[in-house]
Amino acid sequence: MNSQKKILVTKIAEYTGHKSSIYCLAFHNGKLFSAGSDRLVARWETEDEGISFAASSSAVYSMLFHSEMNVLLLGNADGVIHIIDMDSGKEIRSLKPASTPIFKMISVKEVNKLFVMSGEGMLSVYNNNDLSFVKNIRVSGSKLRAITIDKKNNLIVIGCGEGAIHTFDMKTLERVNYFQAHQQDFSVNCILIHPHSNEIISGSRDGHINVFETYDSESLVRSIPAHNYAVYAMEFVNDNMIITASRDKTLKLWDSNVQDFILKIDSTIGGHKYSINSICVDPENGNIFSAGDDRLIKKWAIEAAS
Repeated sequence: MNSQKKILVTKIAEYTGHKSSIYCLAFHNGKLFSAGSDRLVARWETEDEGISFAASSSAVYSMLFHSEMNVLLLGNADGVIHIIDMDSGKEIRSLKPASTPIFKMISVKEVNKLFVMSGEGMLSVYNNNDLSFVKNIRVSGSKLRAITIDKKNNLIVIGCGEGAIHTFDMKTLERVNYFQAHQQDFSVNCILIHPHSNEIISGSRDGHINVFETYDSESLVRSIPAHNYAVYAMEFVNDNMIITASRDKTLKLWDSNVQDFILKIDSTIGGHKYSINSICVDPENGNIFSAGDDRLIKKWAIEAAS
């Protein structure tokens, strides 16, 4: 049973301009950025004012703002990372860690490393301060789709195409553990570490959200049939709520322990009519942005009912 307060959701804006599917959203200095299959990166001043900020040689699957170097990293479908100067919007150099899509990138200041994940199962490691190459680590024979950092246990946590989660020591880069988190060959697309309980929360192509107490299949706490199709993205809205996005065209809100379902956002209330590929949360006000195959970005306000 839902034990949460009643929550209201309101669509407050819709952003148009992309010519094909949108795969990634991100915030930087209060501005929303978006990118996808049309190879363009847009910076949005308002829903009516999108500026073409940068371009990629192929579809963009991942974005990462590197504040120390004042650059934007664009991971594309051809395994190229374009490095874009944030002041000019011009490419200043590029990296070529793979020949397959760059699905995720993450910067970890604690160890001065940039971690890059590709569709060929390789984790590429670069020095964070100058983006010089360090090493490649073979993680899996399948795509690497999700990555996060478990700071409490000093682990890099990686979700793979075979439905497994792999962990590596953040400092030594040695493999620590591997376990089957979802159905075999149903990719783990997103992973969160709960900030209080330190539980591992994973979303998969099998449509489930699984919650683990430790990095072990036997520690499964809950397995929730969350969506009808693949779970593509998952983010904390705040300390009390998680939002998930799916190929089934819906967004869903859950309590932060994924015990209570709160509400569904679908086309009946102005939601998406095609797959939702990306979500992000405005760190200033908690508004949620979602984007997908319909080429639209939608902005949502979430608030407790009075």
